Amino acid sequence: MKRHRGSRKHVLDWVEQSSFQDQFFDLLRPVACTYCSPSLYMPVSKAAPQEARLESFGPRAFPEHKAEWEMLRRWWLANGGNTPNWDIAVRANTVRGIGSDLA
Repeated sequence: MKRHRGSRKHVLDWVEQSSFQDQFFDLLRPVACTYCSPSLYMPVSKAAPQEARLESFGPRAFPEHKAEWEMLRRWWLANGGNTPNWDIAVRANTVRGIGSDLA
């Protein structure tokens, strides 16, 4: 298994803690996030350290919006380059009362 350093190591140590989800959503309490347990998040562990990428995590987290994620990917790559990735990403069901259906 690859050894990680710096902030990457801290993120991987954190996601492996059983209290990770509760701690993460406690940080977001001011913006009123809710989630179902178990929640979808990346990275998952040191054994699965892949960071969330726009083209893979978005459609997995919100499969009802695959077309929108594809449009966002095409827009992001319109002039070449790479899609973004995030050190940590967690699917929230609601944020300030806006449901995951984004209606």
